[in-house]
Amino acid sequence: MKNDFEEYLKDKHAEGYNGTDDDMPEAFDSWLSELDGEEYISYAEDWKFEADVEEKIAKELFNMVYQWGRIGMVVDHNAPAFKEKIIELRNYETTKT
Repeated sequence: MKNDFEEYLKDKHAEGYNGTDDDMPEAFDSWLSELDGEEYISYAEDWKFEADVEEKIAKELFNMVYQWGRIGMVVDHNAPAFKEKIIELRNYETTKT
């Protein structure tokens, strides 16, 4: 997830860009200036949704590890619940692209 909305927009522009790397910044500026209000809102909603999903998974993972640490449980990458959260996060990351 991109923390910065502009970086998110740059990624969206790059998905459909067919040009040289040298021309990309100027093409992005042009593409950005052609977006209408509805498109901005749509991109902002998508960006926020992605941020919320990733934050939710990260919080669940952090809380799981924190609680295990509180009771003295050793956390390793083979623990089923931990592994499940990591897989969920990886799956989410791969479905975004």
